[in-house]
Amino acid sequence: MKKIAILLSILTFAFLYNFSFAKSFSDTEGTKYKSAVEKLSELKIVDGFTDGTYKPANSIKRSEISKLLVEGLDLKKKNDDPLKFPDVEQGSWAYDYIKIAVDNNIVVGYTDGNFKPNNNVKYS
Repeated sequence: MKKIAILLSILTFAFLYNFSFAKSFSDTEGTKYKSAVEKLSELKIVDGFTDGTYKPANSIKRSEISKLLVEGLDLKKKNDDPLKFPDVEQGSWAYDYIKIAVDNNIVVGYTDGNFKPNNNVKYS
């Protein structure tokens, strides 16, 4: 019985530890974005930049929206076929996110055969 209580305590702590802490970003303090960005961080949908910022005023790139969609929708890899966009390098941070989003028919490339991961997303 004591082992079960210890195990439950450990699991409870692990659950709280994994889901209770969000990153704080220096450039969202005091903004209307703070709580939303921290919630997305807590859910592990966003990471921010390596310098500790989130850059909420920046435009979002196609590579970044691919990551947000994959993480937010909890999409999974469907196959091991290579991504067919010559402008998305296999070693890039966004490769797997773009691959998963394409495989799940969430995003598409351009008619010229490229994905253009650094292009800004446009709302129309």
